[in-house]
Amino acid sequence: DLLIVLFPEGTSSGGNRVLPFRSSLLEPAVELGCPVTAAAIGYQIAEGSVSDEICYWRDMTLLPHLLNVWSKPVIQASLRCGVPRGRSGDRKSLAVELHDEVAALHAVSAREFGVSLPETIEQPEPVGGRRLPAAAETQGA
Repeated sequence: DLLIVLFPEGTSSGGNRVLPFRSSLLEPAVELGCPVTAAAIGYQIAEGSVSDEICYWRDMTLLPHLLNVWSKPVIQASLRCGVPRGRSGDRKSLAVELHDEVAALHAVSAREFGVSLPETIEQPEPVGGRRLPAAAETQGA
């Protein structure tokens, strides 16, 4: 079996929220009927800002960024994964469905690390009255 990891946001950010997904990146999975798994990665450091010191974004240059990351004595990481499953619908509905699942998993990691999500970003709500993904429910969502 072949495993492909995709970051469908299509860009990098400070990691404090899940950006909209680029549905075109999901087209091959839809066309081939591949199972898809939602996942979220979170980070925590003892001192400083994850957004400014761990995430690679904005106008950062690679070598100074890497030297700063490597200087950290400890970087905690959290990887939360949903259940791989076949999906139905088109790429746009898949993008919305996956975004909701990743946002729920991201919120669980943020709570675990004691990180407050920005006030302008509400906690993820299920779309269309559906419950949160099982992975998020079992993690205390």
